[in-house]
Amino acid sequence: MGEFLVAPAALAAFSGAHDAAATAVSAAAGVNSQAILAQAMAALGPIGATYLAAFAPALGNHLQSGSQLGLLHAGISGTTGAAMSAVAAVDTA
Repeated sequence: MGEFLVAPAALAAFSGAHDAAATAVSAAAGVNSQAILAQAMAALGPIGATYLAAFAPALGNHLQSGSQLGLLHAGISGTTGAAMSAVAAVDTA
């Protein structure tokens, strides 16, 4: 049976990449949807009200999904870090 090897540097890089993704995605999803809609309303005027009425819920769903994706990346980063710590603890025991 082969050996099971863990590469701490690879795990750290993997965790770091997900941490960076969590930060970037969460920042993008954290935009103020009301400000976006207000600017769109000013640009489109009354003629665009029907469009914006349909667009607003879609924008809200999109931003919520972005927030959830940011949390997913943060969770992957945290879980990887915890696994890395557990492996290090076993190796030093």
